[in-house]
Amino acid sequence: LSISTNSCAALSAIFPRMAALKKLTLCRNAIDDNCVKDLVRGLVECKHLHSLELNDNNISDNGLDSLVQGLPANVDKLNVEWNDIALARQLSLMRLRVLDLSA
Repeated sequence: LSISTNSCAALSAIFPRMAALKKLTLCRNAIDDNCVKDLVRGLVECKHLHSLELNDNNISDNGLDSLVQGLPANVDKLNVEWNDIALARQLSLMRLRVLDLSA
């Protein structure tokens, strides 16, 4: 799939109604940094979300910044492998229990 920014905004709008969501997998969807910002806006309401899998998308360090700053504290597993992330400025990732950055 290829999720556009409009699709991410639409998804973000329904996340508040999915408060019990525990795991979200959006792998291989061509999600970019702008789309990540939209997703994070909706995911802050998902207080039970523990695992977010965004591997094999088009996320850079800027998108990872948005994730780290915007995701609820209960997210303890983040999979962003096979993206365009250098990780040099991401010390705040240490709060995660599981972080997968394989490439």
